[in-house]
Amino acid sequence: MKVPRTIASGSGVVFSVRLRRMRCGERGAAMVAVLMFIFVGSIALTAAIHLMGARLQQTERMGIGVKRHVVWGNTAAVNQQYAYTYSLRDNVTRTASTAVLPAGSGTAYADTTTWGGISAGAYANFSAYRSIQRASDATISYPFNNLRLLPTADNSVFYLRTAADSDSAQTESLTIYNYQKSYPSTLLGDLLIVHKRPTTSGTYSFSGNIRVDGRVVIYDGTAAMGNLKATSCLQAVSSITNTTKTNDGSASLMPDNFPSRPMATAGYGGTSNPTAVTNGTLKLIENTDFPVGSIKTTLESGGTSTWMTCSTNSSSSTNIETDVANGTSTGPFQVKLESSPTYPVPTTSPYGYTKSGNLNVLVVRLKNSGLKHLKIVSGLEQLVLEGQTTTTDYTSAAALDPVIIWVQQADLRDIRFIGENSRPLILAVGPGNSSGTTAAVTLYMEWRGSSLVSGGPLRWRMQLFNEYRNLYLAPPSSTVNAQIIGGIRTNWSINSTYTDSVARFLLARDASPTEELELMLPRDAWIEPYVLVR
Repeated sequence: MKVPRTIASGSGVVFSVRLRRMRCGERGAAMVAVLMFIFVGSIALTAAIHLMGARLQQTERMGIGVKRHVVWGNTAAVNQQYAYTYSLRDNVTRTASTAVLPAGSGTAYADTTTWGGISAGAYANFSAYRSIQRASDATISYPFNNLRLLPTADNSVFYLRTAADSDSAQTESLTIYNYQKSYPSTLLGDLLIVHKRPTTSGTYSFSGNIRVDGRVVIYDGTAAMGNLKATSCLQAVSSITNTTKTNDGSASLMPDNFPSRPMATAGYGGTSNPTAVTNGTLKLIENTDFPVGSIKTTLESGGTSTWMTCSTNSSSSTNIETDVANGTSTGPFQVKLESSPTYPVPTTSPYGYTKSGNLNVLVVRLKNSGLKHLKIVSGLEQLVLEGQTTTTDYTSAAALDPVIIWVQQADLRDIRFIGENSRPLILAVGPGNSSGTTAAVTLYMEWRGSSLVSGGPLRWRMQLFNEYRNLYLAPPSSTVNAQIIGGIRTNWSINSTYTDSVARFLLARDASPTEELELMLPRDAWIEPYVLVR
């Protein structure tokens, strides 16, 4: 029996057809997959191109922004350099001038515009340290900002203004108003300013008996201040690490953590002839290089009718003879030759000394309205500053004119503060010797009396300037403190006759200074730029 070929043949045909169909399906799937990959790839490539284009545009704009900020920064830097070079001088006249950072030539930064610069306006007889203009009576526009480290009402600060415009090649026009402000720092709350000694090396110290109810400003890294107590402190030089204790003495005080703004002091302790200084050196008592910042100049500014010397020369209308008894018990001054001193001399080293014969004593009565400024030159062994011992006198003395007492005599080593004092007093001690570079004999300062406020400290309104004198302070007693209402500027040691850490000397701010006191005190100056963009 034969097998039908048609059946076998038909099965082969069906299988072949099915195989061809399967192969066609696989080809189609592969093609679809390829098309999908192409489609997705096209989308990804397009997105990448768009993203790259966006990044390029962003980079281009960032480059423009970066250059804009660099130009602005350069302009501000050129302006600051110009302002600090010329504006904080005395009686300066400048013609209009331009300083520009030109575009690079043949470098990667070459272009047609500058990289910053200013055109500074002209000014004549400019003197930031002599200005009496305030914001409250401004004759020119005044911005309502104050970048001083400590806040203060703008109407208490003296200022002058200069202006500079950005160079004409800049896209935006900048006008920078430089407000050169000046004011005595101790009246702003910097109650103890430790200045730099320019020529003498070695450390110097401050007593733990001193408490500063305000800020300590430190310019000298060699000053040992770890025992001093303060509300706050500022390291005015970036390289120093000095600090103080907290106000209660319980721990080390963290310094203010903001950058100090450059301050220019109206004085200099170096050997050349600059007009102001920013490194913190102290030369504010007698400065022939910069008389406008000198206490000596202020003392003598009213002529001999307003001040007297104290020396061994003969008595006259301009001199108090210091080695002959003269004056009266009620007058503004009295010279006494005491065989048995009213206030016995100290005998403890290093501030003690030995009396030989009579003690030459000058008594100065601060409540007397006829008292003139005094310049102590020679002949004295003890200076007695009598304040006020009644509430009536204390209240009245606050309204008297400020008085300057300058202890130039290097071997006067004993000053007594009797009672309390509300009269504005500027006490200048130093320079230590004729060269003003080394310390003179140690100076002993003692407070005596009782407070007019029951249980309170002995209050003394005083601005103390100490150049090259080691000071030792003696409180009224172990239970009565002395309060200095004003401030201290020093470049030498201030210690106490007590060796413990109890706060016995309290520094407080003079919260109500008279305009006369503001104008008589040496000032610090700083610059506040105010930028307008058009």
